[in-house]
Amino acid sequence: MDELHIPEVGYSLVSQFSKESYVPVRSESINLPKKHSRLQHCDFPELFEKQFAPYFSRHIYPYIGNLEQQRQQAAVISGRRFKVSSALALFLLIFAFATFIYCGDIGVDIGDVVQGYSIVIPALFSWCYWPMYHYRKNLQESIYPKVIAFFGDEFTYQPEVAPSIESYYLSNLIPPCNVKSTEDYVKGNYKKVAIESFGLHLTRHVTNGKHTIEETVFRGLIIALSLAKNFTGKTVITNNFKLGLPHRLEHIKLEDPLFNQYYCVYGTDQIEARCLVTPSFMQRLLQLRSLFSNANIKCIFYDKQLSFAIETGKSRFESDSRFESEKFITDVTNILREMHLIFQIVDVLKLDEKTII
Repeated sequence: MDELHIPEVGYSLVSQFSKESYVPVRSESINLPKKHSRLQHCDFPELFEKQFAPYFSRHIYPYIGNLEQQRQQAAVISGRRFKVSSALALFLLIFAFATFIYCGDIGVDIGDVVQGYSIVIPALFSWCYWPMYHYRKNLQESIYPKVIAFFGDEFTYQPEVAPSIESYYLSNLIPPCNVKSTEDYVKGNYKKVAIESFGLHLTRHVTNGKHTIEETVFRGLIIALSLAKNFTGKTVITNNFKLGLPHRLEHIKLEDPLFNQYYCVYGTDQIEARCLVTPSFMQRLLQLRSLFSNANIKCIFYDKQLSFAIETGKSRFESDSRFESEKFITDVTNILREMHLIFQIVDVLKLDEKTII
């Protein structure tokens, strides 16, 4: 097993993420309540370098060796199953080709054959993936709760909690669907602002002739922040029109050319929208886009809540490849960046203040 090198306290961890692309905006400090004293008055490099590094060494690193061993074992089993499944799939492909040629003579409906293979192939894929699924569950249960606990006792991580998404339908943040699944639920409070985030996968039934298939309409991350501000309108910032076009909202042209290159703003009230979508907020939204590899993002100010739908196309804390050595530093850094940006959004918008717009 390859040795995983985790830097000791004092070693520069900033180099781990400084090489990655990131929107060049001014860094601002965040101020957390006293109960989060380990995070007070720090920008992101300081948060990662001076605050999280010793926490990681003490609370997370001892578990990594065992998890890496589990990952390697699961990868070997999945690899073997993949070889068996590939041979079986090749046989089925040849059989399917012969069936398509002679189906007219034997009275077989081509649609029934296609539907049968649409069941068999996913079943083979699930069989191959099953060992890695168990590995990911162990990762969820042993590592991620400890990462989230770094932000204080009020923050909790639950991998399989199913939060209500009704309010996100009502606000048109997400499109209608027939089937939904949620994962990686994080809940907490920062400066008395309630924070909720979770992975979400939405599908709908699409009928093609007499056959019905499931089509993904959204897969990504939902983030919701409660607002103490008193506003009556609705403001939508989006570059993802697949999630629905704003209805009965006025297009609002802002002065930031870089922001306008990536996002469109719509609202019921021009003045209110400009008070909410400040230059600092626009910078944070560009950072959020960069953090999620230029993913499509839609966010809505509505009904005392600021909500984000970030279409990543994968599970929330899913690594790029489970068949490569687990890049814990990269995965954990992304979690920290996500939470840090959420805290900054609360700060720059003063979401904890009960001001009237």
